[in-house]
Amino acid sequence: MATTFSSAVLGQPEIAWIVFEFQFGVYEDVRPAFRACKELIAFDTVHADYTCDATFPSAFAPDAVWDGRMRFFASSYALRTDERDDRLPLHLAVKEGFVQLTQRMLRCRPDLAYEDAILLAFFYDRLEIVELLLNERATVPELHRRFDTGSTPGDARRRISSIMRAFLPALLTRDDSKGIELLERFGQHPDACTQETLCSAISKATLDNLTLALNCFPWLYYPGLLDAIAGRGFLPLVQMLHERDFKCSARAMDTAASNGHLEVVRFLHFNRTEGCTTDALDGAIRYGHLDVVRFLIAHRTEGASPNILNYAAANGHLEIVQYLHSFGTFHCTVYAVHDAVCRGHLEVVQFLLTNRSEGCSRDRVVYYAVRSGHLRTAEYLLSLGYPFPTAEILFENAMMRQPEMVDVLQRLDALGGYWDVNETMLRACAANNVPLVAFLQDHSEMSCDPDVLLMSAVESAALDVVIFFLDQGTTNTSIDALDVALSVDNAEVDEPTMQH
Repeated sequence: MATTFSSAVLGQPEIAWIVFEFQFGVYEDVRPAFRACKELIAFDTVHADYTCDATFPSAFAPDAVWDGRMRFFASSYALRTDERDDRLPLHLAVKEGFVQLTQRMLRCRPDLAYEDAILLAFFYDRLEIVELLLNERATVPELHRRFDTGSTPGDARRRISSIMRAFLPALLTRDDSKGIELLERFGQHPDACTQETLCSAISKATLDNLTLALNCFPWLYYPGLLDAIAGRGFLPLVQMLHERDFKCSARAMDTAASNGHLEVVRFLHFNRTEGCTTDALDGAIRYGHLDVVRFLIAHRTEGASPNILNYAAANGHLEIVQYLHSFGTFHCTVYAVHDAVCRGHLEVVQFLLTNRSEGCSRDRVVYYAVRSGHLRTAEYLLSLGYPFPTAEILFENAMMRQPEMVDVLQRLDALGGYWDVNETMLRACAANNVPLVAFLQDHSEMSCDPDVLLMSAVESAALDVVIFFLDQGTTNTSIDALDVALSVDNAEVDEPTMQH
């Protein structure tokens, strides 16, 4: 039989592979992935989500590690929400980071390609796939298209804006500039970025990435840009925008001062005329930036809000409290001591009670200290003659997780304080605080049923407390407790319960 062109080509796999690559249809190596999406994933039109069969991951990509969820919203994969989307296989490959599978799908099904695939890769930080897709645009021009369902005017723009709102801040936060460089290759989308998106991105950006981005993307410039950059403390960019005659508002100095950026505050004060408001000094005081406080008091006249000392005291900024007190013109109320007591700022409490006349609520201040677990502060107040509380002590939830809670309760017992042992035990179990549980278990007023305590720990996934009770062997785990354990989404809790 004579050799034909077809038999010669088909008899050489290497050549046949090249020829088939230009034929219409799904390649053999990606056919299982398309079949898996068709047969093993269901779309719910009511909830606009997809549900995968348990066998789907191995059928879709047998040799890959599957990180995806078995149920997901269409919108989270940049898919249409009104009906099943044919782009599902491609977008799954992109989202999961399957580079080769993505490339092969594009080659045989370019009709599925839209720029949504690139945006999806940006969204999930799959920069390797972003780079692949940008390279593929030379041979797959469909990747330049915007997908529009046609159901709602502007749907494509809103979808792009939503995706960019999520990934643009992440790109600017990276330790390298690769994301910015890829976004520049992708193309500018000024219509897709709202001012809210830009503000969010700038609030998380590194100086290097933001500098590069401002050089690459003119659409990053918006009316409040100088205010936002001043708040980040990026002096080189503040100077650059100032030289380009960008406008700002008093908010620039207000936020720079609140965030402790003295050099930016100095630059704005000496080179701009917008000034600031009382928010500048208020913020510097509230957040403990003494150098900024000194500068503003020395060079500005806006002053601070009434009773601003309350905030300095509450946040434990002793040096600022002392500095403001030295002027005799900054005031506070009894809440200065109250808040300092509640947060355990003993040195601030000592300074205020020694040097100020506002005082505090005599009958409640020790209660505040004990309730918050600040023993040294409580002892100091008692030494000054403030009365020990007679009412029941209702501890803050955060205290249930603190190791020093045992010392607090021991001291409270020694002083004759009143607190509910059983209620505290239940909360300690839920907080997974084994030392506290062990202490309360031996308390003379302890009367909680061990199985009730075990249930409380299991329901809260408090593994350490669960094991503590099971190791003691004092509980008789009921069917109800076992049912609860099995319903908790924590395999570590299930195992010791089953063993017991």
